[in-house]
Amino acid sequence: MRRRDFVIVSVAAIAGCSTQDSRASGSTPTGTDDRTTNSTLSSIPTPAGDCSVGSLPDGTYPSLPEETSDSAVRNFAKSFERVYARSKLENSGATVDGLDSRDVEVKQDNNQQFLVHVKIALNFTKESDAQLTPERTEFIVAGTRPFSGWYFVTNEFAVRAADDGTAEPPKSGWETVACRKS
Repeated sequence: MRRRDFVIVSVAAIAGCSTQDSRASGSTPTGTDDRTTNSTLSSIPTPAGDCSVGSLPDGTYPSLPEETSDSAVRNFAKSFERVYARSKLENSGATVDGLDSRDVEVKQDNNQQFLVHVKIALNFTKESDAQLTPERTEFIVAGTRPFSGWYFVTNEFAVRAADDGTAEPPKSGWETVACRKS
C-alpha cells in the first residue's frame, strides 16, 4: 500500500469511529437526551392573569403537588388522568370497574417545569343501545377504554392536552387544569 493511500484509509477509519452513535454504548451525547426538546415547550400556553381552571368533567381532582419533583409530578399527572378518564366514562353512562394499565413518563424536566405523558386504560360496563326483546331485557357491553394526555406542570399551574397519537405534545388544545392559589 502506498503511503498516501494508507493515510487516507487511516483518517477514514478514525472518522468512522468518532461518528459512532454514543447511545449504542449506553451514554448520551453531551447536551441531548431522549426527552423532548425545549422548543416543544414554546408551543404550550401558560395561564394568563388569575390562572383560572377550565371546564372539567365532574370529579375530585388532585391539587398541584407541594413540591415539583419528578415523582410528585408523575403522581399528580397519573391521578389527574385517572379522575378525568373515569369522569368522562361515567358521564357517558358507563360504570368503571377498574384500572387496567397505566404508563407515566416524564418527557422533560426543565428548571422545575415538567412535561409528562400519561396513558391509562379503564375497564367498564355499559348498557347497550341494542334492540331489546322480551327474551333479552338487558344487554351489557364490557370493555377497556384507553385514555392518554399530556401535562405541563410547574409550581404555579398545570395544563393538559389530549394525546393526538403523534408521540409528541400537541400544538393546540391545552387547557388549564390546576392553579396554585395565592
